Amino acid sequence: MVDQLDLRLGYVVRKDDLATVMAMNRNTRMLYWIYIAVAVLSWSPSNALGYLAPFLFLLATSFLIPQWNFLALFIFLTIAWIFQTVFYTMINPNFQIINSFISFATWSGLMILIIFPYKKSIQYTIIRKKLFIFAWMILFIESILGIIQLLYGFIQVGSTDLSVGDFVEGTFHPDLSPELSFSNPMFSIGISLLLILLWKDVTERRNLLKYIIYLVGLSSLVLASTIHIIAIFVVTLIISWFITTVKIKPQKMIIRFGKNVTIVIVIFAVATSLLLSAQPRNTQYLLSARYLSKNTPRTGIMEVIIRELPKEYSFFSLFGLGPGQFASRAGLISTGLYFGGQWKSKPSEITSQAQKKYLLPLKIKQIENPAFGRSSTAAPHSSWIAVFSEWGYLGVIVAILLLLIILNKVNRAVHSFPTEKLILTWGILFFFFLGLGEVYWEVPQAWFPGLVLLKLIYFECKQSTLASKNELSQPAAIEHNTTLSPDG
Repeated sequence: MVDQLDLRLGYVVRKDDLATVMAMNRNTRMLYWIYIAVAVLSWSPSNALGYLAPFLFLLATSFLIPQWNFLALFIFLTIAWIFQTVFYTMINPNFQIINSFISFATWSGLMILIIFPYKKSIQYTIIRKKLFIFAWMILFIESILGIIQLLYGFIQVGSTDLSVGDFVEGTFHPDLSPELSFSNPMFSIGISLLLILLWKDVTERRNLLKYIIYLVGLSSLVLASTIHIIAIFVVTLIISWFITTVKIKPQKMIIRFGKNVTIVIVIFAVATSLLLSAQPRNTQYLLSARYLSKNTPRTGIMEVIIRELPKEYSFFSLFGLGPGQFASRAGLISTGLYFGGQWKSKPSEITSQAQKKYLLPLKIKQIENPAFGRSSTAAPHSSWIAVFSEWGYLGVIVAILLLLIILNKVNRAVHSFPTEKLILTWGILFFFFLGLGEVYWEVPQAWFPGLVLLKLIYFECKQSTLASKNELSQPAAIEHNTTLSPDG
């Protein structure tokens, strides 16, 4: 007789086999330690190790588990990128080939994440349970360190407003003094993803210690003062909740919201109200009318890519200028104004003609104008701007289609698990909306560990769904075989 399957997520095996499989098999154990190593490298102060982490994840999982299709897909993408580079050298006479290879390195973390495959032999429920213990530890350590860094900043400056949030950088820059670089927003992105991932633990499992750690994590996120990331965090939660509950009957939707979600919403609202009251000028600075003015570098670059570049490059609107040629992180690296040399106005030898004429003046304006300073909301670049300026409308359409395909796959795999559906939808939208702020899509050090864990949740739901379908189909198959048996 076929044993009945408990369809609640977290029990994807027969009950009488549960004690046996709670010990991780070899492939699951390999993936567990590979993830731990990659997460530690990504949260480390080393930018170089952070960029290497996705490649190490690719190689380690390909050879140690093994998953040869994973490596084969990446090789295919590499060849496709080379063909893309050849195509752009043919249509763009000013194309800088070395920038395309820099761009390949900066975008590889995202490509590796997308092609990371599902493997039947991995025990995703078990690995999720064990890795979430690790995630709670990371959230606690990073949040406490961030709050200590802010207290030091308060002692130095005498306020919790404006640039004091730059002190909050966690282990990305564990020194008490601020790095004044990308460490602060990377901290905020990493903490945000942890809060998204741990949503189920804090809403469905009543645990006072987890409530406290979650509140500390929320507090550190707000104190980091990257208000555009906080806004994306909240807005995408609201959108995700609407998307994942709109098909539910209104009364059930209200009950579910009141039972599981209100607790954390209230905690976040109280924490945000109290902590942002200590940062009124930050909030005013973000919402000020100057960001809607035509005088900002951000609005200036939008005018350039909509009006000026299509006049000079006939192919621009459809195909863009090519990878690494304008407003991506790779393109900014090529200008010499991104790593360590941002006060130098002299462009490097690999700066493209379009960058010299249009991007550099706006970037220098942002750096030299105290009204804009280091604010990413005024910067003449972001991930969406990078996609549009370097791949044109075709790139934007591909990005939007990719988002819709991913959301559709999530909906099909996790329709029976509403909380997981909310978490996955929230995490996906959070990442895509991040592209409006800065060139975050090309900074895997900030998001790679969180999004890998998000994909493991998806694989867990998929595995559970497949297991339930198999169990439900087996009795029918047995009955069918019995009916057709010549022995009766």
